Amino acid sequence: MTVRLAYQETMPSQPGWCAYLLVQIESKLFYLDLKENARGQYLKIAEKGSNRERSTVIVPKLGIPWFRELFNYYAAGVDEQGRCVAGGVH
Repeated sequence: MTVRLAYQETMPSQPGWCAYLLVQIESKLFYLDLKENARGQYLKIAEKGSNRERSTVIVPKLGIPWFRELFNYYAAGVDEQGRCVAGGVH
């Protein structure tokens, strides 16, 4: 499995951007952008595969801890090869 990270803390040339992270896992790109607008901060998670359009999830700032907990719950049920492990989520 190939994993590549690119990280930059701030994007001063674009108002509303606080930070972003680009993660490439095999042929997929994941964009994690921490942004803000008049309603507050939010995390924008987008996924782009090689032969499809971008999919996006928006998580308001107050929902980020819950989202992280949910992600960790599911990640704990998968081994390094992406297979379900005993006692994990099925």
